[in-house]
Amino acid sequence: MLLGAQIAAQKKPDRRGLPRMEFNCHMTYQAVGSTTRIPAHAVCLSGSGMLFEAEEALRPGTRLEIFAKPDLPITPPLWAVVVVKRSRPVHGEPSTFHVAAEIEQML
Repeated sequence: MLLGAQIAAQKKPDRRGLPRMEFNCHMTYQAVGSTTRIPAHAVCLSGSGMLFEAEEALRPGTRLEIFAKPDLPITPPLWAVVVVKRSRPVHGEPSTFHVAAEIEQML
């Protein structure tokens, strides 16, 4: 019975309006209005949001200024204000959190 549920979950259509792209690079974030930059790691990016890994859980609704510079020189850096949508611990890594954020403004 569980196998059928797993197969159904795998076939679930992707309802995102914009596709995700891998965006694997180092980044920093800071609360809007703060000067303390915190290191993090960008995971993926879409036209309206991003997913990154942080060492702390971040509250939904928190506005952050982020800066990510991919290693490839042809790819421009991302500097934006984002709003945290959710923050969840990464399975098996208690001090790492996946943070989903919506891009509010490009800087």
